[in-house]
Amino acid sequence: MIIFIIYLAGCVHAGVGREGLNNILTTMNLPEMTNTMWYARMEEIENPVTNVTSKTFEQALDEEKRASTEAGETGIKFSFDAGWQHRGSGRSYNSASGNIAFY
Repeated sequence: MIIFIIYLAGCVHAGVGREGLNNILTTMNLPEMTNTMWYARMEEIENPVTNVTSKTFEQALDEEKRASTEAGETGIKFSFDAGWQHRGSGRSYNSASGNIAFY
């Protein structure tokens, strides 16, 4: 079971969905991941990924606060933008990846 979690984490990172993962698995002559298994494994990695993301943002914010304070600034000014990747060929297929930019 742990191998499917590792595959799933790689898929999330690469923006590959269940069908893409199953294409890779069948190419390697490994069993496919069912829809039920996909969502069960997604629930298993959701909290750890969210925790790491939150800690990373908190560390970056603390570092920025410290740097701003040392530079004599009283606040942090930034702009935030986010986007989600879409793939399609006549229909709308949503990708599992997106991007965020801070300015």
